[in-house]
Amino acid sequence: LVVSEQPPSREKPFRCLECGKSFRKCSSVIQHQHIHTGAQPYSCRECEKSFQTSSHLRHEQTHTGERPFCCTEGEGLKPEQQPHHPPVHPHRGEALQVWGV
Repeated sequence: LVVSEQPPSREKPFRCLECGKSFRKCSSVIQHQHIHTGAQPYSCRECEKSFQTSSHLRHEQTHTGERPFCCTEGEGLKPEQQPHHPPVHPHRGEALQVWGV
């Protein structure tokens, strides 16, 4: 009988050969390796800015003005002020409204 140190759902069998960090999915190791290689395979279609992960393509919303998660207290701000809104007026714990979903 072999006893695993972690429950089966927590096992991380995929390991980065560069730094030894472990992951649950092979795809996560591949994405992580971009840190070591400096690869930025995902680019914005509007300004060609590059990113290491596809999740950073949320950046494209800066070109469309789309803001699906907004604090209702920031509604009156100019678009150029909205990215700075959270540090100026921290969220107080209430749920954010989801717009356009």
